[in-house]
Amino acid sequence: MKYSEIKKAFLNPEPIDRSAPFWSWNDRMDPAEVKVQAKDMIEKGMGGYFMHSRVGLESEYLGKDWMDSVQACVEQAKEDGTLAWLYDEDRWPSGAAGGKVTCIKENGAKGISIRFYENRNPKKEILYTYSAVMNQGKIQKLRLLSKDEEKSESEIYLHIQLDYLPPMEWFNDTPPADNINKDTVKKFIETSYEPYKKRFGSEFGKTIPGIFTDEPNIASSIYEYEDKDSRLAFTYELPEFFLEKRGYEIEKILPLLFIESDGSKAAKHDYFRTIGEMFAEHFSKQLYDWCDENNIMFTGHWLAENNLGSYILLSGGLMLNYFYQHIPGIDMLRDQTIEYMTIKGCTSVANQTGRKRMLSETYGVSGWQFSFEGQKWIGDYQYIQGINLRCQHLTWYSMKGCRKRDYPPVFNYQTPWWKYNNVVEDYFARIGALTSKGNPILDALLIHPLSTAWLNAEIKPDDTRLQKMQLKLNEVGYRLNDYTKNLMSNHISFDYGDEEIMAMLGNAHDGKMKIGEMEYQKVIIMPGTENLYQNTVNLLKDFMNSGGQVICQSSGLKYIEGTLSDSLNELLNNPNFIRTDKISETVSHLNRNVSIKLSHGTEAENIFTMVRNMGDVTMLFAINNDKETGYKTTVVLKGTGSLEEWDPLTGEIKKVPYKALLDSVEFDCEFGSTDSKIFMLDKKGSHKTVAADENKPYEFLAGLGTLCDFERTDENVLVLDMCRFKIEKEEWGALDEIWLNQKNLREKLGMRDIYLNRGPQRYKWVDKAHKNDGTKLLVSFDFEVESIPQWSQLVIEDADDYTVYLNGKKVDSKPEGWFVDKSMGRIKIPGLKKGLNNITLECRYMSSTELENIYVIGDFGVSPDRRITTESEMMAIGDWGLQGYFHYHAGIKYKYNFDYDKSVGDDLLLDLGKYSDVVTIVRINGHEQIIPWKAKNRMQIGNMLNEGENLIEIEVMGAPRNMFGPLHLSNSREKWTSAVSFHPEPELYTKQYVTHPWGLMEQVCIYSR
Repeated sequence: MKYSEIKKAFLNPEPIDRSAPFWSWNDRMDPAEVKVQAKDMIEKGMGGYFMHSRVGLESEYLGKDWMDSVQACVEQAKEDGTLAWLYDEDRWPSGAAGGKVTCIKENGAKGISIRFYENRNPKKEILYTYSAVMNQGKIQKLRLLSKDEEKSESEIYLHIQLDYLPPMEWFNDTPPADNINKDTVKKFIETSYEPYKKRFGSEFGKTIPGIFTDEPNIASSIYEYEDKDSRLAFTYELPEFFLEKRGYEIEKILPLLFIESDGSKAAKHDYFRTIGEMFAEHFSKQLYDWCDENNIMFTGHWLAENNLGSYILLSGGLMLNYFYQHIPGIDMLRDQTIEYMTIKGCTSVANQTGRKRMLSETYGVSGWQFSFEGQKWIGDYQYIQGINLRCQHLTWYSMKGCRKRDYPPVFNYQTPWWKYNNVVEDYFARIGALTSKGNPILDALLIHPLSTAWLNAEIKPDDTRLQKMQLKLNEVGYRLNDYTKNLMSNHISFDYGDEEIMAMLGNAHDGKMKIGEMEYQKVIIMPGTENLYQNTVNLLKDFMNSGGQVICQSSGLKYIEGTLSDSLNELLNNPNFIRTDKISETVSHLNRNVSIKLSHGTEAENIFTMVRNMGDVTMLFAINNDKETGYKTTVVLKGTGSLEEWDPLTGEIKKVPYKALLDSVEFDCEFGSTDSKIFMLDKKGSHKTVAADENKPYEFLAGLGTLCDFERTDENVLVLDMCRFKIEKEEWGALDEIWLNQKNLREKLGMRDIYLNRGPQRYKWVDKAHKNDGTKLLVSFDFEVESIPQWSQLVIEDADDYTVYLNGKKVDSKPEGWFVDKSMGRIKIPGLKKGLNNITLECRYMSSTELENIYVIGDFGVSPDRRITTESEMMAIGDWGLQGYFHYHAGIKYKYNFDYDKSVGDDLLLDLGKYSDVVTIVRINGHEQIIPWKAKNRMQIGNMLNEGENLIEIEVMGAPRNMFGPLHLSNSREKWTSAVSFHPEPELYTKQYVTHPWGLMEQVCIYSR
């Protein structure tokens, strides 16, 4: 590409460069409301949205209201020039079509186990019967019996039994899908894909660019059967498929999968390899082919990418499935950056198949407190490895009832920081525009140890869901993950080599290993690798014989496809086969395209890099993955030309001082915590040293103090979650959390549980009459008022369903607008008094009712012991929750006066110091600057100040963590925020209210030079 084209793409990203969040369709869908929210998302910087069925949906999946809402999205996307992405399932995982496929028994997942029945024909579905001689738990002799053949007296019967997974509530009272069965997947396409084509096919490849498949898997081993014994995946077509792929009958090896004996390793290798091929061909390829034929891109992700042992059971192997995606994708949840192999597996296949887009469903389960800095930290970590399309988890259509516990954070209007969302969107759009251009410069191929893990699988009958086996094999994955991190920390650029894809696309010549679109100079075999495909061995021989080097850090390489083989010696004894004992030795044999060193000369291990060849330009994208520490570094980038820095946050482009070396450029670069940099080396520019200006250090000028005037950005909140229930003529029940009282009530009335988001979709049952519908219920909440506020309201979800009493007097319960979410109505509550106050709700309880916490909002303070108090006149440094805003959900504007004397000069830095926020905004004399993350918390303000007194306003924006919780989870730093977090088990429950600190945590200072 030309320099001008790259610059244009950077400054004007396309919709495809921008994010497309999971838009949770989770209530009764209204096409008019859909249009409002769709337009709002685009205005906030997103490029589109995935229309995704979620917990709480009350419109039938693929029914009229659903399809009319899709139509509304398509119309709005056409108007906005953006993208409306489809999603192929009712919730997840994909394959069952909300039970429309799996209501037929044959389409449900099924598995096999080994049984030792004494008789020849037990009343079970037996696939194969064997006679066997056992010795010390191993099979000494095995014979497949024909239909009428019996065992001898010295033998025992071994039976391979077929069982079906039972119906489950999550799958709308049907079993999981048999996704290795070609006909089941064909039925899935007919049910979940064809209806979209029929109605919207003319927009495929235009307004509708693609469809997302979510966590499809081979369910046979990971769900519980009624007897809780372990199973391995099986389907009717497997024997024929196995014979075609492996050249012999599967029945010859089935007992060897369950009983360790001679030949078990080879048996497991062939079984898991075949299962993986079958899943990829019957599920992934079949959907990919349909999408390809219909001009729509196939994307999505598979289950448990971060756990090797788990995904062996769930897919055989993941990378082959990425091969059958137009936009390969992953899922990376939690507020963490530890899943190196998750990303590398996906982006490696994308590189090798020439895919320019790679997707990540990301940020889920990180909690309401998740910040812009968190988005950047996790996003940068993925983009540096090749991901360039964010699918945020989640954007809620509604947060009514159970929906508000569906894995926050939330990327929609319900969050107070939503109005600033464009900042993050523009940042990642600019990076996405660049990282989808050109090609990564990668020098090495690391052979993935998947087949080694297959050999070490141990299938024990009493290992429920094969959990112990998964844990053992996960260790292989952890080694791969750590090894990947170590190579990245040494600034080694590489891809994984999946042996199946290597067999499909690989060849070696002229000292290069070519896999599809990529060529590699070196091949790495990591520690712990024991097994290779025969094809891989042949490729490596050709590679070394043509001059390539294999760097092997494994001392245990001894199997070819599960069988001990002397033919490996030819490989191991090749002069270009180099053995190493530790990572530093391995790295010494590899090439770097960029070196980033600290002052003492070692590579900066927390700085990760991507180098891309973009035609006229070489791009270096570098991030600091350290959340706490900044680094001063020296960078050496291979290539010649003139150097610029392109800032993805602002779009600013500026020249960079550098030293022109013979074949590279050298320059100094300082990284703040979670910082990122993009440098562009213009190959056509002049390769001449550019000297840096000398700058004096900044010196302390003034502190703004620890106390200031302030202003809320929204009403304050008191959460009422403790209450008593009274049914009909019964006595009042015990004081407890409302969710627990409701759980007990529903058990008493014989109604479905709704508190953990695990049951059948609401559209399946919510409109059906229940025998106890209409039960009269009173719900009583008490709270303390120390100082009567001038203004207050009560917030209740579905307020029209209740009669409301304040201190025994009925109040007008007609809502006047909404608060936070459109389902949360505002009600006037005149008559608060000092001391104890009571709010009682009266309703006719229905099966469809969702009782939730209620909220008192208004102009008042809320003390840490949860009393309504007078607001403070000043705000101090420190957690604002302890200063009258215990449950507050939005932002605080800190207001400081600063007397500016122009004689000190105008080179002034404002340093925010330590603070806790989602995003912070600084305003001075009409100037506004958004501080999205800590690396930008020192800002130039000299040009914003007037001589004399100036008002410096610092708006620290929080989030509804302390309003919506979890409020009683003793481990307040939960790693996984789900419905369970809001209703913790007794060992993690506390009656205390556990909140998140927000605000400026130390004095704001000004520095000058």
